[in-house]
Amino acid sequence: MPKASQQIRVLNELAALERQHRVTLLYACEAGSRVWGFPAADSDYDVRFIYVRPRQWYKLPHSPTRRPAIVRQVGRFDMIGWDLRKVLARLHLSQPTVLEWLASDQVYFNLDDFQQAANRVADSTFSAPACLAQYVVWARRNYDKFFDQPRRSTKHYCLVMRPLLAALWLERGWGRPPLSLARLSARLISWAPLKTAIDQLLEPARGTKKRVSGQGLRVVEEFMAGHFSRLSHIRMPRAQVPSAIPAPLNRLFRKLVERYDTSTDEEIDLTDFRPTT
Repeated sequence: MPKASQQIRVLNELAALERQHRVTLLYACEAGSRVWGFPAADSDYDVRFIYVRPRQWYKLPHSPTRRPAIVRQVGRFDMIGWDLRKVLARLHLSQPTVLEWLASDQVYFNLDDFQQAANRVADSTFSAPACLAQYVVWARRNYDKFFDQPRRSTKHYCLVMRPLLAALWLERGWGRPPLSLARLSARLISWAPLKTAIDQLLEPARGTKKRVSGQGLRVVEEFMAGHFSRLSHIRMPRAQVPSAIPAPLNRLFRKLVERYDTSTDEEIDLTDFRPTT
């Protein structure tokens, strides 16, 4: 759980965003390296939140000027929020980003048990192949981004290993993967040299000054390269929402919009929504 002082500050900022944008906050959590288990000493707090707008907003034509996101940087708090419709559309695609927000164990705000309700829907509509493909692409993008640089930090290795191990977890049919790199490694890795190297990558986040050896880094790099080669055929699923939205998603969408706005009886659903990002 977040510290009390940190939680109060985050909730005050979110309350201000609620008033400014005229939305209802449903859920807010910590995401990123702090829940993955390898924050740097100067890491931002990645606050992610979900909100719902008044019903009439969802009846207006979608356009780029009505992007379903709110972004705010306050000191070390990097705050990004998505509209409920965008979140549920991403759940339909089994997108790891949203699934990880809902799996966070560092929760700032959870209106009427939204996290539990959304996770039940996420489980009922979950597609392991779609999620696996997105984790592979995520890991490969991080690899291309960080390993083209002459100097790499231990965090760079972690940012590749974690989504790659999440993909391997899904490949084994174990369901939604845990967020923690340490938990992924404990279940997936049995070869001692690789397990030791991953443990050493996590040492800086534990406040120690131990450094992973050059041999350890080579072991990790060979593991990455081998799996990227084996999984090279996997590509990102097409980022669109088909018209056949699963009933659980639509039920949750309607329920929450109706609960927090009763201005009209006009029926709404997700079928006309196409993500733009």
